[in-house]
Amino acid sequence: MKVLIIYLAILFLCGPTFGQGINGIYVHTDRTAYSPGDTVWFKGYVLKDGHLDRSAVNLFVDWADRDTIIRNDVFLVGGGVTPGQFVIPINYRYPMLELNAFTRNMVSHRQFGYYKSLVVFQDSLETENFPQDTFLKNSVTPSSADTSHVEMNVLFQPDTIKISLRSLVSYDIQNLMLECIFQYVEVFSNQIDLQSRAEMTFKLPRYGIDSGVLQFRLINEKNRILCHYAKLLIDSSQMITPKIGFNGTGEPTVSLSNGELANLSIAITKKNTVIGNSKSMYGELLLNNTADKSYPDLYHVNNKQVWQWNNQAEIPQLRDSVLYLKGKLNFSEKVSRQYEKALANLTTKKKRDLRVLSVGFRPLADTLMQFSEYTLNAANTFEIPNLTFFDSIEVRIKQIEPSLQYYPFDAICSFYPIERHKTIYRPSWATFENQESRLLSIVNGNERSVIERRSFQNMRRLQTVVVKRDVNTQRIALLEKEHGISGPFKSVNAYAFDAANDPLISVSSDARSYLSSKLPHVNIGSGRMNRGDNIRLFINETPSEFSELEYLFADDLSYIKFFQPPSILNPSGGAALAVYTKKGNQYKRSSLAKAFTAKVMGYTEPLAKSISLKEETIYWQPMALLSLLNPYFTIPLNKSELKNTTLTIEGVTESGKIVYLQTEMDKL
Repeated sequence: MKVLIIYLAILFLCGPTFGQGINGIYVHTDRTAYSPGDTVWFKGYVLKDGHLDRSAVNLFVDWADRDTIIRNDVFLVGGGVTPGQFVIPINYRYPMLELNAFTRNMVSHRQFGYYKSLVVFQDSLETENFPQDTFLKNSVTPSSADTSHVEMNVLFQPDTIKISLRSLVSYDIQNLMLECIFQYVEVFSNQIDLQSRAEMTFKLPRYGIDSGVLQFRLINEKNRILCHYAKLLIDSSQMITPKIGFNGTGEPTVSLSNGELANLSIAITKKNTVIGNSKSMYGELLLNNTADKSYPDLYHVNNKQVWQWNNQAEIPQLRDSVLYLKGKLNFSEKVSRQYEKALANLTTKKKRDLRVLSVGFRPLADTLMQFSEYTLNAANTFEIPNLTFFDSIEVRIKQIEPSLQYYPFDAICSFYPIERHKTIYRPSWATFENQESRLLSIVNGNERSVIERRSFQNMRRLQTVVVKRDVNTQRIALLEKEHGISGPFKSVNAYAFDAANDPLISVSSDARSYLSSKLPHVNIGSGRMNRGDNIRLFINETPSEFSELEYLFADDLSYIKFFQPPSILNPSGGAALAVYTKKGNQYKRSSLAKAFTAKVMGYTEPLAKSISLKEETIYWQPMALLSLLNPYFTIPLNKSELKNTTLTIEGVTESGKIVYLQTEMDKL
């Protein structure tokens, strides 16, 4: 965690903090498919009118499993970009990970935000069982189709697109459906009858259909594809392909023609790694109407509907600025009356404002807590404008006046300035089932001709593997004595472990994530074992709700005991989980505490500016900059390290052109 005093730096990088409408967002991930425990490396691009938005300050990213948001991140944006990462939980159980990225203006207009889905390999996943010819609205690769009945030809003319259908059979074909899709939007869907050996021609106006993925398909009444056409339309004035060369030591260099300045992200992956190639920055930004040229959303060839434009004028223009800590004290109705009366008497007696708090904070990695005094307003809220930080801090709040310290209060401390979303937003085309089929089609090879299918068939789930381990019985006995464990909690028939000295603590954000990793047979979110038994939770031997684990940080944990069912601690005959916090920092319910303690999560800090790995992603550089002084960017890998790899480069130039290249390094 780092506390930032960075206002001048942020203002210098980001310029004015007032937005002018809706941003365009794109998230470049190092690849498309991952495994539980992997890190998703990414770079977020925030654009306005086709250029990097230097007024943007915050990018919010929600990560979700099939139904539920599992993490709400906020990243600090500088110059329209932000690098970041997300570690997929080791016990993640779903074949797909979804994300929403949005700015503050989009909080109540989630349809304007960014959506992406990623494959997460599972040992129970058999990709061959999923359809390989799924019609993909965002794919440029045609699916398999029965072309023995009808032939389709598409001719691009200056003002129109001519679609010709010719029957190849000697009988009439009725109740056919001709569909046209541009990007994710259905342009038209017309029912037709095609006579024996006849030919039909349709003309589609070219207006607005200049750049993006255009597709046509003809379907019979049994929903079988008779023919299918797809083409990626590229406007060269909006896109630039980087040049790849090699320096004297054999390292690849990246540059742009005419010395264009650009902000790029570079990924080098193993050749057989699933990275996908249809959801590039080019298509995504065109879809969201953020390139220099604006694109309408909908056009029907039968003229029953016209172009539908997003009415951005109705969207509020919210101020985007650096986030900092805010808080509010809450009293019960009865206590509030007593507190206000006592406060008024003291104020009259001492003739000064006594609505003052002592607020302390410390980075979780530090041992010392810094305290300062802050004044409450009439609504019992306070702000600390200079407290901007990465990762998480511990906050402690108490009344300064001794006579006011005995009025119990709760408090809300927040850094995140908006209401946290609980569910993912999926566009209308992106139902979970459709996205799951689409992603698994990618794995099966629809979008890449050669895919290394990672087999997990010989692996067993963690809960079926018996691990023999050495238990430090002396340490366990010391913990039992230190926490004064007695009665039914004293039982030796439990799985016990020393959390305080577990290396896994340092990479776990809270108690929930830590326990999920240590107890893979337990669904910490629902409080049940995977086989269905319910679990009763105790924190410091006090019955508690599992939701409380989200607010208890991992580094506060000391000792854990898990009692297999049937446990005497669980009247229903299920299991029991006893969690003990470190002595001297015991977990307290804030409504009963004289001093309030909480953990507050700040900005998510990028773990690295660049990485070199020996895994599926062997190189990731989210901040490759091309400037007048440095028109070439050098990738610190030699040719021998680049064998059988794929290079992907994406970014935006100073003039607003989109930079895109994906190529096999062996071909250079």
